[in-house]
Amino acid sequence: MTIRTSHTEPPAPSAMTLGMTLKNYSDFAKRTAQAYPCVGFEVLDARTLPERFAILRHDIDMSPQQALEIARIEAGLGIRATYTVLLTGEFYNPFEASTRALLREIKALGHDIGLHFDAAYYRIEDETQMETALLWETSWCATRRM
Repeated sequence: MTIRTSHTEPPAPSAMTLGMTLKNYSDFAKRTAQAYPCVGFEVLDARTLPERFAILRHDIDMSPQQALEIARIEAGLGIRATYTVLLTGEFYNPFEASTRALLREIKALGHDIGLHFDAAYYRIEDETQMETALLWETSWCATRRM
């Protein structure tokens, strides 16, 4: 049971409780951008972190086309985000020309593209296996010039 007193406002709905429509995501992103500057992961390399910031990261697990729609919404709101690509996913091939075109368009909107590494795919049991798999995936990306 949750008890709220009269001076406590109910929390804003989270993205998970809104239902993930593009309209609801747009509203969520707008509120986020109003409350926080949306920055890239490089902010974590700074000697001192800004007092307030948000890093938005989207794992493209299923649909690069849907990711592009979200990227367009964010670009329209002045939001920069990072989109991570699976090399081992079941639903798209990041090396197909049509998928690469979508990823290039996301990048052209001002967003970052990164690798979404799936350790479970490789059944990794130790650090050496992790390093080997990461080296393979990053070299694969470099030779394909995403």
